[in-house]
Amino acid sequence: MPRPSERTTKRRKIFKKTPKGTVKKIVKRRTTTKAKCAICKKTLQGVKTTRGLAKTKKRPGRKYSGNLCQTCTQKVIKLQTRINEGKMYKKDADIKYQKYLTGKQKQ
Repeated sequence: MPRPSERTTKRRKIFKKTPKGTVKKIVKRRTTTKAKCAICKKTLQGVKTTRGLAKTKKRPGRKYSGNLCQTCTQKVIKLQTRINEGKMYKKDADIKYQKYLTGKQKQ
């Protein structure tokens, strides 16, 4: 029977072959993955992936932080401004940006 600390999915099980030739099970903590942009899949700058920090300490304090990269955020804000001014409609924007846009819609 495994120890209680080994009965969780937060730790990954690695089977390693020792120099003697036997296979030994090692339990390691899973590593955190780097945050990626939801649109272009680039790694986000300024977002920490360390454990034990509050959510507000891990990401910058701007709009769409921790979700979109800087370039995609700029594009979304530009599109949002054009929609609010009435120069374009939400359905005219690219499909990948429409999730982040709010405003007038063409009937």
